[in-house]
Amino acid sequence: MWNFRRLLLIAFCLLPLRVQAEEPEAMLDFLDRNCLDCHDDLNAEAGLDLYSLDYDPSDPQNALTWTTVFKRVEAGDMPPREKPRPDSEQMVAFLDQISGDLADAERTRYANNGRATVRRLNRLEYEHTLADLLDLPHLKIAEALPPEGSAHGFDKSAEALDFSHIHASKLMEVADLALRLAIAPSAERPESRVTRFEVRDPENLKSNVNGFYALLKQSRGMPLTGMEIDYSVRRKTGNFEVRDPGSAIDDAPFFDSFAIFQNGAFNLGLNIRNLQPHAPGYYTVRVNGFGVLNDHGSLAETDRIETAGLYSGDRTLGYIDLSPYEPTTGEITVWLDENDRIKPLVASSPHAKIVGATRTKAGTAMKKGNEVFRRFEAHGIAFRWFELEGPHYEEWPPPSHWRLFGELPLAEGQPVNVISEAPMRDARRLLRGFLEEALRRPVTPADMQLPMSVVAQKLNREESFLEAMIAGYRTVLISPEFLLFSAQQPGDLPDHAIAERLSYFLWNTSPDTRLRNFARQGRLTDPEILRNETNR
Repeated sequence: MWNFRRLLLIAFCLLPLRVQAEEPEAMLDFLDRNCLDCHDDLNAEAGLDLYSLDYDPSDPQNALTWTTVFKRVEAGDMPPREKPRPDSEQMVAFLDQISGDLADAERTRYANNGRATVRRLNRLEYEHTLADLLDLPHLKIAEALPPEGSAHGFDKSAEALDFSHIHASKLMEVADLALRLAIAPSAERPESRVTRFEVRDPENLKSNVNGFYALLKQSRGMPLTGMEIDYSVRRKTGNFEVRDPGSAIDDAPFFDSFAIFQNGAFNLGLNIRNLQPHAPGYYTVRVNGFGVLNDHGSLAETDRIETAGLYSGDRTLGYIDLSPYEPTTGEITVWLDENDRIKPLVASSPHAKIVGATRTKAGTAMKKGNEVFRRFEAHGIAFRWFELEGPHYEEWPPPSHWRLFGELPLAEGQPVNVISEAPMRDARRLLRGFLEEALRRPVTPADMQLPMSVVAQKLNREESFLEAMIAGYRTVLISPEFLLFSAQQPGDLPDHAIAERLSYFLWNTSPDTRLRNFARQGRLTDPEILRNETNR
């Protein structure tokens, strides 16, 4: 481990090592001629003191500093361009010295310690791994975990993935949340229902899609009856300064569709309130409407198909194409949780917002001809009705529940429970199957000890079998064996470690069945199979 002063001594001592005998004098001379005017212990420009800096390539942090020096000199950035350029032979000798020492030190580190550094799963990897392990393809828990750091531009580096009591606490929370989402909510399959919202009548809009009602009041949206604009709606835009919310009033027969022209929601509150999932699952969402072209208050001819975008919060649910001036019904099937709400927008519109509304005095009505939609030309969609049908389950209990409890029957009542005639035997069988997928490596008897002891404690306290198993599974999901990539001895990686690293590098999740089978058979060390799996 050298600094400049040590190099000065070594320059006059013929020691038997290559680094210390042949090159330090050239390295010393190069630093003295080209670097120390700005980077000594008195100046240390940019915080770099080469006079006092140790030269120890075996230390990773020290090697990183000297790697930066190497790169700046090699690129010609240092010495600065306004300074005299170094002698080319001297610079080559300097760069050869550093690169050779850094490469030798790296090879020695890999030989002694291996390339793999133990690290934990980052939060996206944790989310994807839980989603696959529990068969919850739409699980979203990453945002509930602390944000990750990054090192060298990557969030998969051990340098960036610290671990604190905050991480531990949050991991317990999200593990418990994911496990409970996987459990069947009831013993009986939830009933599939059909709910419809018809876009008609200002009061109907006000109570179900307040954003549509706001657009109606401000005449940034267009009410239609059939294929004609309905001018019978009496509007008052309101005045925020005097806390007048405005209003929109219509008499029967009501308009039967409402056209909007923007692809942004802003704070309009466009969620359709009465289309609410009553249980998590797959739902069919239907939209009936047609494309329109507003030409300054007139419906102009168009053959353009418009696209309705359906969203839930920031999540895109899907898109539906609607024909121009011909009521069309389109549908998508998508997973919805109980707290998801459906928001429609005109995805094919280039306009994030329709502007130009004028305020009116409190108590005055907007006169015919003052409508904002008379001031612009834009393509839009006239929505007629929306429908929600579901949830759809091909089997009950759902696959996520089977991952945890297999064929054990569900007990009636709330909260739901699982019936086991031999709790400890069933717990051992279920946990072993869970661990085989969760740990991404062969399971050992030691892996079973802690989760089984947790289950036994819960059962001894006369807690339900379901709660005991949830506690056991949670123990697995917050264990170092699950959260960390397994440390390996120097040398070739075993097959399961190859599968794990390949899968997380390319997919951000655990190995799938095919990859695990190859690892179990010891075939991932076959170059052809490994190449094929990488391409897959």
